[in-house]
Amino acid sequence: MFLPTFIILISLEASTRILIFISNGKSQVLFYGFNDTSLKIDSLKKLKFNITTDKQIFKKSDTHAGNKKFSDKINVWAFGGSSTFGYNCGATASSWPDELQKIYPSLNVTNFGRNGTDSGYALEKLNSEVYYNLPDIVIWANRPNETDFLTTGKTSNPEILNKLGDKNFNSQNILLFNKSFIKTIKSYSSLLLITDYVLARLLSKINSNHGRNGEAVFDESKIELAALNYRLNIEQAIKLSETLDFDFIILTLFNILDMKKTFYQHPDWNAKLFQVKKEMALQENVYWFNSTEDMPDSKNYYDFFCDPTHQTLKGNIATAKIVADKIRALNY
Repeated sequence: MFLPTFIILISLEASTRILIFISNGKSQVLFYGFNDTSLKIDSLKKLKFNITTDKQIFKKSDTHAGNKKFSDKINVWAFGGSSTFGYNCGATASSWPDELQKIYPSLNVTNFGRNGTDSGYALEKLNSEVYYNLPDIVIWANRPNETDFLTTGKTSNPEILNKLGDKNFNSQNILLFNKSFIKTIKSYSSLLLITDYVLARLLSKINSNHGRNGEAVFDESKIELAALNYRLNIEQAIKLSETLDFDFIILTLFNILDMKKTFYQHPDWNAKLFQVKKEMALQENVYWFNSTEDMPDSKNYYDFFCDPTHQTLKGNIATAKIVADKIRALNY
C-alpha cells in the first residue's frame, strides 16, 4: 500500500513541476527543494509563478529598488486584512491604499492586504516580496484578525507553539504542529505548496462570508497569547526594516465601534493590542498612526461603514487622508 501511494505522489509532484515549467519557461522549478530555488505563487488561475535562485537580499543603497536616484516616487507597501484589501462594501467602495495613491500622487502604493489574514500572513508576504523589490515605507495595518489563530491554529512562531502546551490548548497545539510541519514540507514540494495555497484561500473565503459581527470573548490567558503572537510577528517585520533600511508604520484602522466609543471584541484585548503597538513605536524608524484619534466626528456611522469593520468609499477616503497627513508630517 505504501509503495503505490508513494509512486502516485512522486508522479503528481513531477507532473506539477513540469506544468509550472511549461507555463513559466523556467527550468529551475524542476530542482525546487534541492537547491536555493524560491517558488512563489503570483496567480494560480493564470499559472503565474515567481521562480528565482537568487536569495540574496540587498539594502536600498545597493539596488535600483527604492533608490531615489532611480525613482521620484516613494514606494509604499500596505499590509493588512480585508479592511486594507478593500472593496468589501461594493465595487465602488475602493480601499484606503487606492485612495491614498489618488490624494498623494508622489507615492507608489502597493496593496498587499488580503481578506481574512493576520500579521502572520503579512510577515510571510513581506519576507517573500523583498527578494524582488524594496519599499521606502511599509504600513502594517493588521487588527481585526489577530485572534483568529486561537481557533484556526495558524501561527509559525515556535514560542507560541511551546506556550500552547497547556491542556486547554491541546487540540490547537496539534493543529499548530501540523501547520509548522506543512510549512517545512512546502519548501520541498511544489504540489503541497499549491494545495496549501488553494485550501488557505477557500478557508479565507468561508471566513469572510461568515462576517465578523459575533467576535469571541477571550479570557486573559488567550488575550496574552494573541498579544504575544502579534508582538513576535511585528518584531520580525521591524527587524527586517532595520536590516533593509525602510521606515515602518503601524496603522490602527478605526472601525464603526471606535466611532461609537465601544468595542466588538473584549476591551482588554483592544487595550493589550494598543499597548504592543505603542511599545513597538518607541523604536527608531517605527511610527504608530492611530487613526482612532483622528477619525471623523460623526454620528452617521453608516456613511463610513457597511458593517462594523469594512469601510465605504467615504470611509476609505477618510482613512487615506489621515495616513497622507501623517506621512507628510514625516517630511516625505
